[in-house]
Parts: sequence; C-alpha cells; structure tokens
Amino acid sequence: MEKYNLYQDQKKKLATYELVELFKENTHIGMVNANLVNQGKNNKAAIAFNISWSDKSPELAQRVTNELVTLFLDENVRARTQRAEETTAFLAEEVDKLKNEIQKIETAIAEYKQKYSSSLPELLPVNLSAINRLETELQQLDLKERMLSERRIGLNAQMLAAGPTLAAAPALRNDGKGPTVGSIEELQATESSLLSKYSSSHPDVLQIRRQIEILKNNKSSPNDSTELVEAKK
Repeated sequence: MEKYNLYQDQKKKLATYELVELFKENTHIGMVNANLVNQGKNNKAAIAFNISWSDKSPELAQRVTNELVTLFLDENVRARTQRAEETTAFLAEEVDKLKNEIQKIETAIAEYKQKYSSSLPELLPVNLSAINRLETELQQLDLKERMLSERRIGLNAQMLAAGPTLAAAPALRNDGKGPTVGSIEELQATESSLLSKYSSSHPDVLQIRRQIEILKNNKSSPNDSTELVEAKK
C-alpha cells in the first residue's frame, strides 16, 4: 500500500488493520478449474487462478493487480523451491541410508563367500568337478596299485616256479609296494594287516589266502610252484 500510496484519504480515519481489511475486500481471487478424467470418473482440479484489484482508477488498479500477480508468482516459486529443497534433502538422506545398507549387505556377502566359499550354490559345479576329478584320480591310483600288486605277486610266483630251491626263498612281505614270496608266517602276518584295512572278500586278501594255502600244501606236494602261479589268476 505504501508503494502505490493507496487509501490516502482513509489513512486519516482507519487503523492499519482496517486498511489491510479494506485492501483484502478490493482484492478478488478466483480459481480456474478443469475436468480431469481419472479411471472413468470426472474430477475437477484447479489448474490456474485469476487475480484482480479494484479501484476507481483503472490505471492504479492495473498496476496493483500486476504487482499482486508478481507477488503470487514469486511466492509460488519460493514455496516450490523450498519443497524441492526439502524433498532433495530427504532423498539424499534416504540414498545415504540405502548406500550404507548396500555396503553392509555387500560386506556380509563377501565375508560369507570367504567363509563358505566351498559350499556356496554358485560354486557347486566347480566343487563337483573338483570332487569328480579327485575321485577319478583316486580310482586310477587304486587300480594302478592293484595292477602293480598283482604283477608283483605273479612275478614272485614265477620265480618260485623256477625251482624247488625257491620254496625257501626270501619272505613274502607287505612293505607298501605289494607282497613278496616268503614264509607262511609272514604271509599270515600280511593277511592280518590286509584284514585291518579290507574285508575278508577283498581280492588282495583272497590272493594272500590262496598263497598261504599253496605254501601249506607245498610240504606234501611237489607241484606247488604251478599252483602258486594259478593262484594269481
């Protein structure tokens, strides 16, 4: 009101608050509504507003009206800016919270993988492949050991078959490389050793028992060397 020298005559008669009420009475604000269709329903929404200020002087009324429009627009921009800043601050805080949560989860996952890396589902194919490879290697080593053991028994049996003097040849032992020809007592010791690791139906145990049986029969049979060779089969 001071800017445009409004109500010069009334200022002498009215208090400030009364002048403010007079200004409000001369100010007219109207909302502009539009029909919006939402889910098949017609709803009205305010999309703009009209503002004017009345006075006996059209020029003064236009100047005050333009000033009011500028004030409304400035306030609208200020309010929107404030809301945007508050929303931005809130979102930034939420983003920081999510980042912290993600970091915690990633750290927990990394620690879990490090602790249980051998049992995670994503590593299951790798683990199964490693297990299969080890089992295959173990089977191959076991087969190789059997073949070497049988070959050693066969060679010693052939040596025994070479002559009667080999019947009292060096002992048949189990030194970790397979049995060698020897006395009945040493064969029986080898049998006990094998039984501590294998069942009584294990091929190595059966072979040793056949060797013992042949050597037992050696005292009464001159064809023991031939039988010893057959025991290998």
